[in-house]
Amino acid sequence: MFQKIHITIEHLSIGSASFDPGLLQTVGIAMLTLLVPLAIAIFTGVLSREKDDSNAVLDMHALFDYVIDVKKLLLSIVAIFATPLLWKFNIPFIKTVIVIIWLAGLFFLLRALKNLYKWTKGDKDTFRAEYFEQLGDLEGLTNVSRDIWNSSTLSRSQKHAYIKEFVKKIDELLDTENKEEVRVASDLLTDFRANLEKGFMDTLDRKSLGDIFALHYKAWHISYTLLVMEDNDTTLWGEYSQCESQLGDILHTLLENWLLKPNYLLAYTFFSTFKKHVDKYSEESIVNPNSNVHYYIESFFFFTKLFEASGKQGLNYQIWHGAFPEEWKLTPEKIKNPTFIINKLLREFTRWAIEGLSRHNDNPNDETNRALDLVIRNLFPNSESNNVAYVIHYVFGLFDSKNLDDFIKSDEGYGLFTMAKDEYDTIPVIIALSEIHNMFANFVKEAPELLKQLAELDKQDKLNKKRRARIARLRNILTQIIEYKDGSK
Repeated sequence: MFQKIHITIEHLSIGSASFDPGLLQTVGIAMLTLLVPLAIAIFTGVLSREKDDSNAVLDMHALFDYVIDVKKLLLSIVAIFATPLLWKFNIPFIKTVIVIIWLAGLFFLLRALKNLYKWTKGDKDTFRAEYFEQLGDLEGLTNVSRDIWNSSTLSRSQKHAYIKEFVKKIDELLDTENKEEVRVASDLLTDFRANLEKGFMDTLDRKSLGDIFALHYKAWHISYTLLVMEDNDTTLWGEYSQCESQLGDILHTLLENWLLKPNYLLAYTFFSTFKKHVDKYSEESIVNPNSNVHYYIESFFFFTKLFEASGKQGLNYQIWHGAFPEEWKLTPEKIKNPTFIINKLLREFTRWAIEGLSRHNDNPNDETNRALDLVIRNLFPNSESNNVAYVIHYVFGLFDSKNLDDFIKSDEGYGLFTMAKDEYDTIPVIIALSEIHNMFANFVKEAPELLKQLAELDKQDKLNKKRRARIARLRNILTQIIEYKDGSK
């Protein structure tokens, strides 16, 4: 036996004239004899579950392009079986090159065999993740990612790994500023958004959510930078704008879903991550040639989602008292000297409230009144702020009525607040609101005329006690507004 091994090694010597190159091909045939049946068995198993398992398509991609790597496998087969045919050239250098190429082919063949063995032993998740990570072909990336989002059998850890790698790939595509690659990024985001509710949104951790926020800022910044350029590429701008829109939709969908979860920690994760993002980018802006300023924070409408959810049954109490940042609660001091985010919050609140009251006027049975009451109660957290809330209800009521007489005679409560005893500290807040929104500006501007109308209404004999109290309260508010304005001149 030892003599046979010695003879074989001697024959493998490159310089040996008696070496039979057919031995190299024999080794290749032996390896293929092991590889081919194993590959057929695996592929047959994958194909048999293609209809019932959404992972099957992804597995086919991973097996062909990564586990076996068909292109390298074919080259290795050529190297193993074709190179021995050149052995007849009795030149040592050529024979050395032949052996090196043959060994490389054998290496890739053994690698494919080893990967298939590991696949059969259950190491599929590692191969899937590694395959997705190394994907560079744009069309393949789109198809494979779509298979991943459509999968219904992925584990939580798998989903987390895919999202992490997905965010990384979107970031790389946005950096290219290449139309085709940014378009692929837009397509990828569209597919992700469409399949977000298939168990992926609950696997997002704070890091991944922060990365999505960062992608949104990058897409917005590049989009608006292109927009204000004189000779901008409108096609490229359109692709970046679409990416920004898709990322915004993803974030809004996450918030809308997490707000109504029994566990408020998801909403807490969202708002704490959003606040960190706002602290960094709230005053970021781009100025166009006409000196118009585009503020980044205006691209979000998260507060409206929160306001809308407040009117729905099931909104967790801890959303307002645990998830929503205390720094964004509206006290009179903050309203009088608003930061950019407080200003944004006030404008979004007034717009939402006006639109809601308009819908409520057409359909009194909807949940607008309940939502308005809950939002104001939580957005204006202390007793002094409740004075603000009461005046806001008055202003909304006036806006929603055809005229002052209709408002006074209406039985509509516009909220569940009890009468506050003193509005004096509230007046500067109303003045501050008038500088933010036209509805409040008109209320302050028309205060003298409204006061005259109320005096005439108060003379009517048929007014009940409730309506006279409403007139008295509104007259008190308007009088203080006029006095405040006169004193500030």
